Parts: sequence; structure tokens; C-alpha cells
Amino acid sequence: MSMNNTRQQLFYWQQQGHIDDATINKALELTQSNPTGQQWQSFIGQLLLWLGLMTIAIGTIFFFAYNWASLSDLQKF
Repeated sequence: MSMNNTRQQLFYWQQQGHIDDATINKALELTQSNPTGQQWQSFIGQLLLWLGLMTIAIGTIFFFAYNWASLSDLQKF
């Protein structure tokens, strides 16, 4: 079972009342279901990469949209 499935299962058991609210953190720790520092760093790196790429793409679209009237027919092509 992967970390995400185990984590979801533990939270499901908590909702059903099989695990107390006070012991959920201990259960997550015992099953090693909390993300590690390296996993967080990887996630944040990927998130920043995608946000940067989207910013560049949106900036390019807005640049052409703003300057569309002043572009020549060849540049529009």
C-alpha cells in the first residue's frame, strides 16, 4: 500500500471513530505516512517550475494581445 493510500485509510478510520483524534498523529508516524522533507522540497520545486512556466506563457499571450493592433500582417502570421 502506498503512503497516500495508507494515509487516506487512517483518516477514514478516524472519521468512522476507530482511531481517536488524539492518536491520529501517532498512527501517521508509525505507518510513516507523513511526507518527508525531501518529498516536500520536490513538491515545492515542481510547483514553482509549473507556476513559472504558466507565468511565461500567460505573459507571452498578453504581450501579443496588447500589441496586436500594431503588429504587421507578417508578424501576425
